[in-house]
Amino acid sequence: MKLHILSDLHFEYDTEFQVPETTSDVLILAGDISPGLNGMARFARSTKPVIYVPGNHEFYGESIHALPAALRLLANGSSIHLLDNDEVRLGDVRFLGATLWTSYELYGIERIGEVTAHADRHLNDYICIQSENAATLTPGQTVSLHRKAVDWLERKLDEPFDGKTVVVTHHAPHPASLMPKHEGKLINAAYASDLTHLMGKAVLWIHGHTHHSIDYSVNGTRIVTNPKGYRDENRGFDPALVVEV
Repeated sequence: MKLHILSDLHFEYDTEFQVPETTSDVLILAGDISPGLNGMARFARSTKPVIYVPGNHEFYGESIHALPAALRLLANGSSIHLLDNDEVRLGDVRFLGATLWTSYELYGIERIGEVTAHADRHLNDYICIQSENAATLTPGQTVSLHRKAVDWLERKLDEPFDGKTVVVTHHAPHPASLMPKHEGKLINAAYASDLTHLMGKAVLWIHGHTHHSIDYSVNGTRIVTNPKGYRDENRGFDPALVVEV
């Protein structure tokens, strides 16, 4: 099966970008396509299956609790499969998808307080995303969402499956996905977690969020990200990247 892999298209900043046609069987959109329903709406008429995982930017100006249901409603009856702690099987491949968020444990449990306070001050996620009663999202809430996603992935990856498993998340599952130039920065903990214990249970793990293209393997799982990022930001972005599983 051939997968056309894209993420972080950020149509809210670059409305002129056109997704090229490829020989792929499935289009993978690993989040940050555009805020709200706008990103999904662009692909509602796709003639091939689309795997769509919400990124953090999908939730900007929206409720963390209400948006997934609205996305599901929009995807209903189309070729789009909205995966938010969900599974879909296409042929002999099962796709497991989640936004994932992060644990904020990248620099150790003892630094979580420092790291989450830094993220709360510097990340737009905690300004632009709504939670209950008109309050904004908090790092503690995204940590809870991360744990829920990891628990779900652990259960699913332990289930016997005769075919191939592909995981699609927005946030990165391993620190090797981070940009080397940002090494040691506290904000990295909002971009990646260390899920090494889950590696080897899927043939491929696709993610976005880092605005940095990379292709590497951990314990037999290939990790690929192909984010466009903001205009002219990621020179390694390949708009026609196709990976076969």
